[in-house]
Amino acid sequence: PRALLLKEKDQLKRRRIALLGENRAAASTLAELAQLLWNSPQHRRLLLNPKANAIAINLSQGQDEKLLVMVLAKQ
Repeated sequence: PRALLLKEKDQLKRRRIALLGENRAAASTLAELAQLLWNSPQHRRLLLNPKANAIAINLSQGQDEKLLVMVLAKQ
């Protein structure tokens, strides 16, 4: 939920960690997830952000697909 993300962002800010962005993708295979992230200009721009030096990744498995959430940050 967005409210939880904002709360965590405030806590990270106090620790001098700035969120740069979040990538989400859903697909049936890991290869498809990688392809979706790389072929999206917005996702690729975040992945290649030279300021990013920290990342959090969550991969969850649904019935028919995998959901990947990546949060990139700068310490």
